[in-house]
Amino acid sequence: MANINFERFNIKMDLDSKGFTSSTRLVLQIEELNKVTGRKNSVYDISQAYTRNLYKMQPDIQNKVNKIGDNLRSQEQKRMQKRKQSLKHSKDYDLER
Repeated sequence: MANINFERFNIKMDLDSKGFTSSTRLVLQIEELNKVTGRKNSVYDISQAYTRNLYKMQPDIQNKVNKIGDNLRSQEQKRMQKRKQSLKHSKDYDLER
């Protein structure tokens, strides 16, 4: 039990340190990916597997990677949109001065 909690903690910390929301579902998906690949996949590892289809010869694993990658991509797109809006508002504020 302690190893599971420690693994989940490490996954959560990796996600948080990269600016992603570490939902329980996402952490569990990464934990499952780690089990089937036999390795501790970082956000970087997952990103590489997602963009390069590294597991295309293993569809069950690639499917897990794609679900996680889609989640991370969605979060990144939302974060970029918020940043864009924030920059627009700051430019509008500067123009009003």
